[in-house]
Amino acid sequence: STGNKVSDKFKARARLNIMVTNVPAEILKGKDIRKVYSLRRQIELIFKTWKSLVTIDEFNTKKIHRFECQLYGKLIWIILNLTIFNWLQNQVLQKNNVLCSVWKYFRLIQNISDHLINALKSHKELIILLDQLKEFAPKILYLETKTSLK
Repeated sequence: STGNKVSDKFKARARLNIMVTNVPAEILKGKDIRKVYSLRRQIELIFKTWKSLVTIDEFNTKKIHRFECQLYGKLIWIILNLTIFNWLQNQVLQKNNVLCSVWKYFRLIQNISDHLINALKSHKELIILLDQLKEFAPKILYLETKTSLK
């Protein structure tokens, strides 16, 4: 903080969300714009995660067959991790009533990918890893809401 005072008028304006669209009102009602925008934002965040943490847009070959193999490998990795994330989210939500961040999950998996790959080779090791994720997820993967951001 720079020590500047924030006026009540500014705080009131900061609570407003102004959304502009060129979609006709017959197609998209005003009350539904926020829902559609929220879904659109979630989709953008998923693609941002894939691009930044899975590097879905980076390939080190110009040969089509190698490109396809790399793309399929990345898509399989994404599907595998989204499956794990959804399972983990359900476990954490039921036990702790906490939502998890997809971004934080993929960042964590990026750091422990070798461990996950090895765990996938052994049912016992996979169960141990999933139990560890379930234990730590509420602490390290929690989804911050706008009101909790400082």
